[in-house]
Amino acid sequence: MSGSSGSMWGARPRRPSPALLLLPLLLVLEAHGADILHVHAHDLKGEDGPEVRVEQGTLRGVWVLGAAGTDVKFAAFRGIPYAAPPVGPLRFKGPRPAPAWSGVRDAVAEGPLCPQGHPDSPEGVSGREDCLYLNVYSPREALVDEAGDTTESPEDLTTSTVPPTVTASREDTAFNETRTTTPRAPRALLPVIFFLHGVGGWFHKGSAGAMDLGPELLLQHGVVVVTPSYRLGPLGFASLDTTGVPGNAALKDVLAALRWVRRHAALFGADPTRVTVAGHGAGAALAHYLTLVPAAKGLAHAAILQSGSALNQWAFTQDHVRYATELAARIDPDGVGLNDTQDVEAVLRAATVDQLMRAYEEVRVAAPSRDHRVNFLPFTPSPERRVQGQGQDDDEEVFLPHDPEYLVVNRAVPSVPVLMGITSQEALLRFCNLKWDLFPERMEIYNTELQHLLPLNLWPSDDTAALFSVPPVHNLTSANAEDAPPPNYPSELRDIADQVREEYFGGANITNSSQQVVELLNDVSFNADIQRLAIRRVQAAAQPTYLYRFNVEDEYNLGRARRRLDRPGAVHTDEMGYLWRVEGLGQNVTADSLAALTLRRLTTMWTNFVKTASPVPEPSDLLPEKWPPTESDTLPNQVFLDISEKLQLKVEPLGGHHMNFWRIVYRNLRNGGGL
Repeated sequence: MSGSSGSMWGARPRRPSPALLLLPLLLVLEAHGADILHVHAHDLKGEDGPEVRVEQGTLRGVWVLGAAGTDVKFAAFRGIPYAAPPVGPLRFKGPRPAPAWSGVRDAVAEGPLCPQGHPDSPEGVSGREDCLYLNVYSPREALVDEAGDTTESPEDLTTSTVPPTVTASREDTAFNETRTTTPRAPRALLPVIFFLHGVGGWFHKGSAGAMDLGPELLLQHGVVVVTPSYRLGPLGFASLDTTGVPGNAALKDVLAALRWVRRHAALFGADPTRVTVAGHGAGAALAHYLTLVPAAKGLAHAAILQSGSALNQWAFTQDHVRYATELAARIDPDGVGLNDTQDVEAVLRAATVDQLMRAYEEVRVAAPSRDHRVNFLPFTPSPERRVQGQGQDDDEEVFLPHDPEYLVVNRAVPSVPVLMGITSQEALLRFCNLKWDLFPERMEIYNTELQHLLPLNLWPSDDTAALFSVPPVHNLTSANAEDAPPPNYPSELRDIADQVREEYFGGANITNSSQQVVELLNDVSFNADIQRLAIRRVQAAAQPTYLYRFNVEDEYNLGRARRRLDRPGAVHTDEMGYLWRVEGLGQNVTADSLAALTLRRLTTMWTNFVKTASPVPEPSDLLPEKWPPTESDTLPNQVFLDISEKLQLKVEPLGGHHMNFWRIVYRNLRNGGGL
């Protein structure tokens, strides 16, 4: 029995694998592009790699034998450029088409990290601006038939040529004299999981690489997996609402990657009409945006949102110009006229990557310290208010014309089926990382000024405010205890803080109520917004919405593996170790343990949803009960699957017993608009 003593059902989480102790070193090596991370231990280097001809040229991948007990053989095409390097005049701009290459390009090594802060790097920064690459992983059966042949084109022709080649069109195929082709029945194309990394990166850190996103746990179920990189921090989200810094570069990156997949999926044995966009945390928010905006209409047929959505209060800001200006002021205090966007843009364009990322860390750390806000992220998706085409040479696509709540309520595109959920203690890891229990004075600040723990999106953003006929409210982050609030700072905020004190703390001092503080952070950072989204979807009679709460504590819990915690509950990122092979976590799908059983359950349910839009289409020994979508007849409760030692359907508020409180608060601030 793996990692447990006594009954496997009563097993407590084992200590992390010793290999996890190497993760900080691996991250440093990855940050500097060390060759060691490009030597994948399970690559079958003795075999000729599969070749695919895409728009830009020919790619040669590598065959891989899956780890973690899967033994699935798959083709890995790593580091595929899906857009031109966003450098020089393309910094902050939307992505441009990737240039073509001659000959055969090796697609064996992953692309570089996008620039991000890294405390173990000598400069404190790692990555390169040239970072718009994606990885495609296809099971062997998607490319090779029983005779050992691969597809020759999207029409699926057999070929005797070795190494195998797949091409974008028959007209582009260069046939060798030794190659023979015979038509046969088309092979069924596999559905796609298009996964956007997040995993605690909060829009400013992360990687699409296989160290955290090893695909074989999912590939064994007959799907194709795509993991793109996208720009992070200010390079991905800085906005001045100008042609030069139009905003949302990261969102446009993932849109470009999704469009690339639509054009090329069939070449990798994948169905371009069955693409599920998915992500965790910030990646889930980006995936959700792809289902809301007209620019991405029709590209995704379903979505999986793990611990995040576009509605989450950390996933949108209207203060983007202010944060970009503050960033420039920290780079060049003497060169910026705070009201002159041309000067701000000039400073941001002239800055080195190191200057940008160091200034970003200063803004990110200084603002919440100044305002005492724990929910603050300065560079996130923001509205694009400029009128496209008004400026000279304005060829920038507008991705986000409205705030996300407006797009959820007033849909501009058809809805898609969604599987989404939370862990039982989302914010526990954040609470422990902030070391609040070690700094009573920090708790005392929030005891005195509890409003600084409230959500940033209590009042609707401009578009949604107009929709519900309420006055807009800006800059909730700019008021603190010492300064007079701005003129439009809502006087009701302290009243709501008093209601929160009563709801969570019984009206008492919060200083010695750490568990209640964790509950509050769970709700304002994750639960309340995800529950709001579920209610909005049901009210709008959207496509099916499947909800879950993950509550397993065992050896593959990723968040717990990377930090020892003495409090119970599944924390943010914990479920990722049951879906993706993570370097050093020691997963084994065949083990006789609760961890391995949970892994088999999650990978089966997630891929069932990708294939059929239902996580449990038919009960089985592994999944004995059907998992229905939540419906309007249970409101304000939801139907969700509690993923614990046993799988159990529940009908109650997904986020816990405080959800009705938040439902009423949000509804009252929207003139009773739904909820």
